[in-house]
Amino acid sequence: KSRQKVAVKVQHRGLRETSIGDIDACASAVKVVSYFFEDFKLAWLVDEISPHLPKELDFINEAKNCTRAAKDFSSTRFWRSCIVVPQVIENRTSERVLTMSFEEGVNATDKERMIAAGIDPTRAAALISRALNYAVV
Repeated sequence: KSRQKVAVKVQHRGLRETSIGDIDACASAVKVVSYFFEDFKLAWLVDEISPHLPKELDFINEAKNCTRAAKDFSSTRFWRSCIVVPQVIENRTSERVLTMSFEEGVNATDKERMIAAGIDPTRAAALISRALNYAVV
């Protein structure tokens, strides 16, 4: 047994099953609103969400994405110096439970705490934007 500090993400029981109904309800609502308001064109959103939601709700898939991100961001000295991707603890991860190393930090939306920690919010925002661009490309 280890005394390692971890972060555990637990999915509510039944969430995957009810998400199918949520997508159907969303699709119905979009159809009804689109019928009354011609300029309301959000059917593409339902089409975009439908195939991806099951993947998002599979924490084994999310663990694989985390591991890939860690590898990608460790590929250059620049990213290694400013990005930390928590390590997935595979033997404690399942479809509904994701366990990772706990990484100390400050929430990027908490400007006051960032400043108190000596972090420039403008530079942090630019770094986050650059990292997201790097991850997508």
